[in-house]
Amino acid sequence: GARVLAATNADIDDLSTRGEFRRDLFYRIAVLRLRIPPLRDRPEDIGGLADLFLQRSARPGRPPFRLDDDARRRLTTHAWPGNARELENRAKRAVIM
Repeated sequence: GARVLAATNADIDDLSTRGEFRRDLFYRIAVLRLRIPPLRDRPEDIGGLADLFLQRSARPGRPPFRLDDDARRRLTTHAWPGNARELENRAKRAVIM
């Protein structure tokens, strides 16, 4: 068998009801659904995620970059329209630059 892991920011229930997403496909893939609020609604998660992304992006043989308190505060004031991917890309960019 195959397993499918899918993510979307669309409301699949609503799309399915309006006929814009196949209902039969919805029932096949909706075995376990997790609703995770956007990052902008979880500012307490931003610092930990930033640390993780900086650690993953660290250059081999070098310690990961660390955020000071001011940087952490500034990260929590951003709206993060790109969600965690935007935060991850910013961490990667910081390491590269």
